[in-house]
Amino acid sequence: MHFRQILSSVALLAVGASAAPQNKRDVETNVTIYAWGTGLSGLPVFAGTDGIAYMAASPPANLSALTWDIDITGTAPWNVTMAENSTSSSVNTTNSRSFFIVSSSDAYAPCGFVPKNGSMPEGGQTAGFIKWGSDVMVKNGSTYTSQFWAQSTSDEGIWSLMWNSDGSSQDNAIPVLLKTTAPVDTTS
Repeated sequence: MHFRQILSSVALLAVGASAAPQNKRDVETNVTIYAWGTGLSGLPVFAGTDGIAYMAASPPANLSALTWDIDITGTAPWNVTMAENSTSSSVNTTNSRSFFIVSSSDAYAPCGFVPKNGSMPEGGQTAGFIKWGSDVMVKNGSTYTSQFWAQSTSDEGIWSLMWNSDGSSQDNAIPVLLKTTAPVDTTS
């Protein structure tokens, strides 16, 4: 009789423990973000000395590699740490910065990185970014959007990362999807 009571108690404890809420990691650290689009097969996102986000397969010295700490809930900014490979002293590359887009209506503006207590362009936002699977999206209420575009620059193979609020066609630009999925290395 006592054995059945103990067994029943253990079973109830096991069921109760499995029903207890599980803490989910809200922040992923040391993430790399890649741009995918027509002709852009997983180019990493870099930071320019001008604070703007760029994509390139072979970045010049004035672009810094990034590691991202991303809040997958969309409530906190996505912070980046820049590698110390910049040749310009105009940006302190050891500072952590927050990723921003300019989301005002009809905006077609560069995405970038703002230092803590720094000022953003008018209409800029640093929160609302989420990860949907491996895709980067912007959450606005119950709507999820991805209006990232790659704008060609005067330097061959280097693209500016833009936010295109209304998704209208742009000259010398293509829509891209930002992902945490790295391209497959086919050279090995």
